[in-house]
Amino acid sequence: MTKSLKLSKGQLFGHYAIVPFCLIVPAMTTYSLFQIYVTKTYTGVRTVQELILTGYVWLIPAFLLFYFQRSRLKFKEINIRVDTDTFKQAAMQTAEKLGWTISQISSNSITAIRRGEFLSGSWGELITIIKENDRVLINSICDPDNIISIASWGWNRKNVKTFKDNIESLPTT
Repeated sequence: MTKSLKLSKGQLFGHYAIVPFCLIVPAMTTYSLFQIYVTKTYTGVRTVQELILTGYVWLIPAFLLFYFQRSRLKFKEINIRVDTDTFKQAAMQTAEKLGWTISQISSNSITAIRRGEFLSGSWGELITIIKENDRVLINSICDPDNIISIASWGWNRKNVKTFKDNIESLPTT
């Protein structure tokens, strides 16, 4: 069973903020069609066909972005059995190497933030790692508390790969 990262309402808004942005044009198109067919007050220059062709095409990127953002909440699975010390050691090694700030740590979960900067191409990521019996789950997404962060420029992949490499290189029990 694949788990998904749970976010607060504010974080969900930040994570999916690009989707409503893409829906502005279809909403305006719908309003113009309402003016044409219902209120008969449309004063624009576009025909119904032009409105539909240019306005509703924005539903495609909105749907795709929603799908991509939803899939980014799924955890990646590392099939490995590790003890708590190995789990924490791999996280600390990765944090040191990639500049993570660990915000929460327990025997079976770690939450970290990597603060980005303009020159790195990313505004930061939220990294969540959960240790279960025979596997470790990891997720790295653009920091949902930073609403302008919609692209990680490879940092999400790098966070996951570096942690995976570190945990697999340590001796397991």
